[in-house]
Amino acid sequence: MNKQKTLKIGITGHRDLLESEIPSYKQQIEDYITKLQNENQDKELVLITPIASGADTIFAQVGIKIGLRYQIVLPFDQDLYEMDFNDEELIEFRNLIKGASKVETIDMFDGNTRENIKEYGYNRDHQYRAVGKYLVSICDYMLALFNQDFTNTKFGGTADIVDFMGKNNKYFYTILCKRK
Repeated sequence: MNKQKTLKIGITGHRDLLESEIPSYKQQIEDYITKLQNENQDKELVLITPIASGADTIFAQVGIKIGLRYQIVLPFDQDLYEMDFNDEELIEFRNLIKGASKVETIDMFDGNTRENIKEYGYNRDHQYRAVGKYLVSICDYMLALFNQDFTNTKFGGTADIVDFMGKNNKYFYTILCKRK
């Protein structure tokens, strides 16, 4: 069958997932993607992820397992983004970069520079928020691995992006998750 259209599925989710629950999250992601495949057999599904540790990474891993193409959108230059990963996570990050069908980096948010995002804080958080909003804008469907806690919303974090999707009437599917 010649597939006529690409259906883009994006991810937002927590980095600090409870390790013992990850197999369940992977299965739920696979079930959701399989459902979308069955409903859209005339389309090629492509996963879009910023591949942060946690939800973003397991999303890509599931895509690989079931034979889907995935693309990566980075919030800023790779060398600066790599500061977010411990040694084990960095190996997985680099492997996922190598396997992606496309890797792109979003533009710097107004006023941001390489220098002012080196440190964790407001400017760096703006880039995380910008990459989340970018995914929401380009994807047909969004998946959120989210604990549904809005009481401690970090600018650019999962709750912030989920709130943005809700306010902009973006359809998204939530997998309830537990954090460490």
